[in-house]
Amino acid sequence: MKHWTIPIAILLLAALACGINLDSQGDSAADAVQATIAALGIQQTAAALEGTSQAMQNAQDAAQQATSVAATVAAMGANQPTQAPAPTQAPPTQAAPPTQPPLPTETPIADGSLVRAAWDPAYSWGAPHDYDDFESGSGLFGDFSSGASRAWYGDDGRFHITFTSRGRHVWAWSFLMVSEFYADVIIFNGPGCVPGDSAGMIFRGEQIPLDIGYMFGINCNGEYNIQATGPAGQPGGLGSGGVIWPIINGSYGNPGEGWKKHEAINTGPGAVNRIGVWGDKGDFDFYINGQWVDQFSYWSLPAPDRWPVGQFALYLGTAQKNKASVSFDEFSVWEGVTH
Repeated sequence: MKHWTIPIAILLLAALACGINLDSQGDSAADAVQATIAALGIQQTAAALEGTSQAMQNAQDAAQQATSVAATVAAMGANQPTQAPAPTQAPPTQAAPPTQPPLPTETPIADGSLVRAAWDPAYSWGAPHDYDDFESGSGLFGDFSSGASRAWYGDDGRFHITFTSRGRHVWAWSFLMVSEFYADVIIFNGPGCVPGDSAGMIFRGEQIPLDIGYMFGINCNGEYNIQATGPAGQPGGLGSGGVIWPIINGSYGNPGEGWKKHEAINTGPGAVNRIGVWGDKGDFDFYINGQWVDQFSYWSLPAPDRWPVGQFALYLGTAQKNKASVSFDEFSVWEGVTH
């Protein structure tokens, strides 16, 4: 709609007298206004008439410019991607969190403790010759409950050992007899372990009648030890949970010595580690989570302590009273393997 500078009353009178269309544009509108002014006898100066005409032209130009801008904006809007309208409904209601957390599951650990690492010596050997996953109520190892100690196949698919006395060792034997071998097992530290609580494997051992064997194990503090139970000529020998003798640089040290810290060991309550032993005639290599950590040769030991064949056992060593415990999983043996 255009806005004129001529008084509204004059325009109404002019429209009635001359039948002018107020919506007309350009020169016709200017002529109609001039005719109206003449008919009413109003004397306008040339300057006033020119100002009126210029105002009308300015209004017309403004209207055309507005129309052009509107068209441009509309065109620009047509080229823009259509934005989806905001959803009108409320987002779906989320389920309330469970009142109890789900049971924990064993997740693979990258260091080779639960999932065999690519650097593990047995990684590409295929299925072991002898294996116990501890899923059933019985397997390669004997369970027992006797006084302060107990060993059993648990409902959780692990083999458990507990001992309520402090400063002692207890083990569960398997009657599997081998000579050259690679054997490993997964160890789960007890939930309340203290630094001195230890666990591991006996190999080249003999349960009856002497209860002897070499030992390799780790403790809750991240240390490992190579030891023997029942060596000839050593006080407290011939096993039965007696004195454990460390093998240090190929010879026997004093009880309690020989522990070595290693970064490959996961530490603390509930920590998981895989330990392995490679026995080739009289030479032995030791692995933790697939990493080689140490070795020894029985040729440096007294002749009666060079055991060429034997059984396996899983053991627990206690540094606390009543709460010491350990559990094992996936015991595997490859027989006849040599370096």
